[in-house]
Amino acid sequence: MTRFVVLASEDHEPTGDDKTSVAFTFSDEDKPGQVFRAIGEFAKRGINLSKIESRPSKEMLGRYIFLVDFDGHRSEPAVDAALKTISGEASFFRIFGSYPKADLLG
Repeated sequence: MTRFVVLASEDHEPTGDDKTSVAFTFSDEDKPGQVFRAIGEFAKRGINLSKIESRPSKEMLGRYIFLVDFDGHRSEPAVDAALKTISGEASFFRIFGSYPKADLLG
């Protein structure tokens, strides 16, 4: 199945059935549990992850950028709290946006 991305200058209004996509990485100093703690922020708040990928950062060997899609809109309090905590720990953090989930069956 092919998926396409539509870029806009602002998020779609919350629909109650949304997804959000983010990317983050950590500093050069690799510490045990960094990824676990980041992903744990979603789990603590009952936020379902629908995809997590790691890609080499191309900056140095062993450094990765994590791409995460999860259920919820960035304006929801639980999502906002998780994103604020993760962004405080990450050396790079980017929110790609929040958007309605695709209806793949209809």
